[in-house]
Amino acid sequence: MSLYFLRLSALLATYLILAPEAFERQLPSEDKPEIAAILNDPGVPQEQKDAMRKQIRFARQNRGKIRDQLAQLASDNNKKVVAPLLPKIRKAFEAAEAEAREALEMRVAQAREMLRLAVEAGDRCPSCSCEQDLAPRRARADVPGERHDTSPGTRRSAAAQPQRPPAHSARRSRR
Repeated sequence: MSLYFLRLSALLATYLILAPEAFERQLPSEDKPEIAAILNDPGVPQEQKDAMRKQIRFARQNRGKIRDQLAQLASDNNKKVVAPLLPKIRKAFEAAEAEAREALEMRVAQAREMLRLAVEAGDRCPSCSCEQDLAPRRARADVPGERHDTSPGTRRSAAAQPQRPPAHSARRSRR
């Protein structure tokens, strides 16, 4: 199985060398929707956002070195195999990118709808049904996976609340 992944990596590297515009599209950028969603998510720690920005800067500043590393995998035989397939590979990548964008848009729409329904149902958190007031979060409904803080010292989720036995079981134990 590892030989398969090595060959696949070599063919992908060859494609990125033969199609410089594809290489540029694959470089990380804060403008890409999936990266922007992470960088704008209030639930992601600032340290993680800073690390991501640092990686993006590094990739952008060292694109020549990255291309040189990819070029080492792009043998003449690989170039002969990949070159006639460039249009098909390009279409496949474009279709995959479009599908990923649609999936992201769908997740955002689902998160908005969950939050809208939760607010209408009595301001209960859609992720754990605790009684946290969601009214201030209405403006952030476009953040996929938005959850409240359940870390120590803050309001706990319903799952973390201690469970009391039902009143009828307490009466039975007194008998």
